[in-house]
Amino acid sequence: MTIFAKVIAPALVVAGLWATAGQASTTYSGCVGRGFDISHAVNVATNCQISSAVSDTNPAAVNLGGGFFNTSNWSRAGRLGIGNMMWAGNGSGTWGRFNLSSYIGTNVSGVMLVFQGGSGTSLVSYLLNTAALAGNWVSPFTNPPFWLWCRSNFVSHISVYTVASPVPLPAAGLMLLGALAGLGLFARRRKLA
Repeated sequence: MTIFAKVIAPALVVAGLWATAGQASTTYSGCVGRGFDISHAVNVATNCQISSAVSDTNPAAVNLGGGFFNTSNWSRAGRLGIGNMMWAGNGSGTWGRFNLSSYIGTNVSGVMLVFQGGSGTSLVSYLLNTAALAGNWVSPFTNPPFWLWCRSNFVSHISVYTVASPVPLPAAGLMLLGALAGLGLFARRRKLA
């Protein structure tokens, strides 16, 4: 029996099961339900989702199970209030303002804000229109839909995620056709010689 059959193949199977286990357990739901509507907590948002994932520090967490808004290639751009992405608020973590227009480039097709209320809380995400990157927010952590420990609705932090715009490749297609035509001509000349 080879090393592949003894060690590598079983390891690949276990890794595959482990990777898909997280995806199957992450669920997404809307921000409007029986007795609650948190869809307007960010005034310039175009959509809102709640995830059962409990950490936004790793981009894999927001991309599990198909990802927020059925997009699984979100990249973390930073946190509001950290570095150059400034925001203003009342200091209690229950409301504030943000302006990302100077920090998000033009090569993105999606921007979202991911709210976390603290350790072990679900994530709430708001999809932004890429033309409206400044606005106001209030804490989405209300009861319902969240059970609030010590009746706290504070936002621990807000992470910013982006999706890069796809790069059009018309030049690459033309180059490929040119290369194939050149190979065809080369083969024909060689055959005639």
